[in-house]
Amino acid sequence: MKEILAKAGEIVVGDRNSIITAKALGSSLGICLYDSYDRCGGFVECLLPKCTKDERSCYVDVGIQQLYDQVTSISESHQPLIAKLIGGASLFQGKNQQHEDDIGHRNIKMAYDVLMQLHIPVVAADVGDTFGRTLHFHLDDGSVYIETKRDFIYHI
Repeated sequence: MKEILAKAGEIVVGDRNSIITAKALGSSLGICLYDSYDRCGGFVECLLPKCTKDERSCYVDVGIQQLYDQVTSISESHQPLIAKLIGGASLFQGKNQQHEDDIGHRNIKMAYDVLMQLHIPVVAADVGDTFGRTLHFHLDDGSVYIETKRDFIYHI
C-alpha cells in the first residue's frame, strides 16, 4: 500500500492501493469521500467553514465541492459516494465563547450542509470534543483509523 501524506487545504485522491494520512487535525475538519464499488476516494482538510472570495480548498464549502469533483472524475462506476468526517475540535474555546461560535463547530455544520446538498450521506463521524486527531484513510475498504495524542487508536 502506498501512503500519501495530506496537508491542510490540499485535496488528495487515490485508489485501492492507497492510504491517505492526515496529521494533527484540530479545529480543522477532515472530509473523506469514498466510492465502495470502485474502491477509490479522496480527502481534504479544511481550516475554515465558508469561502469569502477565493476558491481555495481550505474552506469547507469549496473544499468538499472540489473533492467531490475529483473523486467522481476517477470513479468509473458513478456509484453514490459516502462521507466520513474527522476533527472539528474546540481547541481554543474561551470562557465566554459559545460552543456554536467556535471554528470547529462551524466547520462541522458547514460540512453537513454541503454534503446534504450533494446527497452524500455521512456514514461515520468523529468530530468535536477538545483533542486533536491523526487519521489514516484506507482506500481498499474505506475504513478510517484515528490516533489521538495518548496513542489511543480506533476506527470509524
